[in-house]
Amino acid sequence: MDSSFCMNNDVLLNLLSLLLQSVLMTNKLPPENERERLEVLDSYQIMNDAAEPDFDELTILAAEICGIPIALVSLLGEKHQWFKSHHGTDLKPCYR
Repeated sequence: MDSSFCMNNDVLLNLLSLLLQSVLMTNKLPPENERERLEVLDSYQIMNDAAEPDFDELTILAAEICGIPIALVSLLGEKHQWFKSHHGTDLKPCYR
């Protein structure tokens, strides 16, 4: 793994845990802050970029830690879901 993007396993597990808690606790779709979330996501200008090796390292590590065959870094825009990284699948961007 490239040392320029090295993340401690405990940090990654904490991030994944927080994300999972957020997903499980949120049952409103779309969330109340959807407009703000989309504006911030658009400001990063990363929705249509190619997959990035740094993110690939995260998905590989997440799959290994969780013992699962598929892991994704997915960005959800207003109309599309974009996969910044995918491990164990060849999913392509799709409509929301």
